[in-house]
Amino acid sequence: HAGSPGQPLLTNVLAGEYDAAFALMAGRHPARAFALDGPLIAGTAASDKAGLRELAARLLDATKRALTVRPDDPAILAVRALGFAIASPNDLARAREAISAAVAFGPDDRFLQSADAWLQAVRGAPGRPAAPPSAFEDPGIYYGDYTASDRATREAVRQMQIAAGRPPTGVPEHGEAGEPIIYLTFDDGPHPHWTPRILDALARYEAVATFFVTGVRTSTWPDLVRRMVEAGHEVENHTFNHEWPNHIDRETFIREVRDTDRAIQEAVGEHANPVPCFRPAYGIVDERTLAITRDLGKAVTLWSIDSLDWQLPTAEQIADHVLANARPGAILLLHEAGGGRSPTLAALEIALAELVARGYAFALLCA
Repeated sequence: HAGSPGQPLLTNVLAGEYDAAFALMAGRHPARAFALDGPLIAGTAASDKAGLRELAARLLDATKRALTVRPDDPAILAVRALGFAIASPNDLARAREAISAAVAFGPDDRFLQSADAWLQAVRGAPGRPAAPPSAFEDPGIYYGDYTASDRATREAVRQMQIAAGRPPTGVPEHGEAGEPIIYLTFDDGPHPHWTPRILDALARYEAVATFFVTGVRTSTWPDLVRRMVEAGHEVENHTFNHEWPNHIDRETFIREVRDTDRAIQEAVGEHANPVPCFRPAYGIVDERTLAITRDLGKAVTLWSIDSLDWQLPTAEQIADHVLANARPGAILLLHEAGGGRSPTLAALEIALAELVARGYAFALLCA
């Protein structure tokens, strides 16, 4: 989009001109600067879903890199706040953190002051239709398209596995006795508070799950990863630092995967030799991702039901959504870190009880 007729904000960011990008924001009321249908987006190359996804990804990636050089630059932090608001307009926690940091380094800037106050007060970025109280919005702007729960989506996941030159995972829909199977998966952990509680809930229903862990968290809490394996669950690779796979070079990508394998193996030994499955951060898969993971001997493993718990709805909403879409062979995406997971934990209890009542069994995805 850089240099395209409608994207001056991103053009400035990719040129490193953060003061100019910030000026585009500061010339407007925060409600317009952070609006998904506001003047920084409407009529630009980011005016559709794909463009918004790309804009969010580019802003977050560029500002993350820029802050390693100028961590106290309020303009960079303000642009990063906008990136978070675009990426997850219904969850502004990270946008609020970034704008508050910008205020700390630019306390006399009136726009930063007003933007901080506005972001703290609003429930979501304007410009998207509100979801009904008992329903969910579109799964998000930059989380990929593998969130539907129908057979077509499962087939798309299966075809990705085949394209990667690996046996499809999660394909069996029924067990040997004919019972329907569902695959529980958890991303982003382990977490010292939520993981033990999730493991306890799974144990109560004799359910097994596949945990896609990050290397940095595995290195920090290896005892939790050992507990997962000792309880009969499996641990798979979700990169070391949760990097965007399409925004890092090949060497960094390989290091992210191999360092995570090493962290898992140091935690659980031969139980994780090899680590066969890989779930890319944000579910982003392209030809390059498939080629690299194929070279590393891993199966790219996504999902067919997104619980949408990352949107932090209520436990009842999460459970209702999961149960409405549960079907044999479904791969369910949940999270054990990345925010407060009390709704996820409560929803898991509700869903497990009902799935067991429906006769479902639980299986490991990559075994």
